[in-house]
Amino acid sequence: MADIKPIGGLGKFTAVALIAAIVGGALFFMGMNEPTIWQSYHFAFVSWSFFTCGCLAMVILINLTRGTWGYPMLRFFESGVKYGLPLMFLGALGMLAMKGHIFEWANPEIVANSDFYQKKTKLWLAEDFFMIRQIVYFAFWMLVAYTMMHLYKKEDQTGDEKHFLKRTVLAAPFAVFFVITLSFAATDWVMSLEEFWFSTIYGLLVTVGSALGATAACILYLVGMWKHEPYKYLLTVKQLRDMGNLTLTLVILWAYMSFSQYLIIWSGNLPEEIIYFVKRREGFWMQVGTALVFLHFLMPFFLLLSSRLKRTPAMLGGTVIFILLMRVVDLIWNVIPSFGRTVQLSDIGAFLMFGGVWFLAFTFALAKVEPTPRYSLLPKEAH
Repeated sequence: MADIKPIGGLGKFTAVALIAAIVGGALFFMGMNEPTIWQSYHFAFVSWSFFTCGCLAMVILINLTRGTWGYPMLRFFESGVKYGLPLMFLGALGMLAMKGHIFEWANPEIVANSDFYQKKTKLWLAEDFFMIRQIVYFAFWMLVAYTMMHLYKKEDQTGDEKHFLKRTVLAAPFAVFFVITLSFAATDWVMSLEEFWFSTIYGLLVTVGSALGATAACILYLVGMWKHEPYKYLLTVKQLRDMGNLTLTLVILWAYMSFSQYLIIWSGNLPEEIIYFVKRREGFWMQVGTALVFLHFLMPFFLLLSSRLKRTPAMLGGTVIFILLMRVVDLIWNVIPSFGRTVQLSDIGAFLMFGGVWFLAFTFALAKVEPTPRYSLLPKEAH
């Protein structure tokens, strides 16, 4: 196989990430008033933690399916989790330190007047137990990520097939426990913002949405590098079409789970469940929810049915940009109404600040690796 050099030409990504971090930080600190600024911090933390988990979900999926479609994407996802997970763990420490400004159940005055919170804070939302769970989540996710990356590295160095077999075998149990831990994390970070709301499908919905966002970002990156070495011989039209089909599948899954959650909860009409949707059926948030139906599902769905679009880099790139924007809107719709307010400047600033730092770490990791595993099944042109 031809010698494949580490990825170059990442300077523009680094520059954009740095600008986003600086501008975002300025906007964030302009809104220095508690508790709004910590609510914005939490929104950004949740958004980028889910995105990082989406990268990890795709690492597991590529190993689980053994699909050659995933090899051009793999280094993107690995670079996303390599430093992204430690960064988000640091973000979790900030969330734990300021949880009294974020969660109602962490506010003693509110808990004193709520029988529901008094029961929950004695067990599931007990301070020590809550903190231990955050450590367990990130410890497990980093174990999965670094185990997979270590096995790929050993396979690159030795060419021994046993490393390939080991990571594909480990991918199955990793996938099960990953979905479980992400479901619990989504419950802690988002569902517990509402006093009574709960949903048994929410963890799966977050998993699919996170994977969709990570996949769309990866496709956008690959489309941007389409004409540059070494991607011009690593990527084929067939692989682009496969990536487009994967995106279409994730869009459909997201829509199905979102509708299922809404239908079951709204038709049940139980006060402890429907409060989540009641808040999102008023004024501005009703318009956002309606836009998500048409712009997050229907429009991408019909666009991605086109075979021509999926094999045309520019058209596919434009579609995934739109999906990424809708993923941000969906995250806003999920988190911000729970604080009883609309979007503020500090929310945008925190999102850009977290994202800028995340992408700085991402480009640093990506610049050190080869674009695809050495002993993967590459397209024939790469051999």
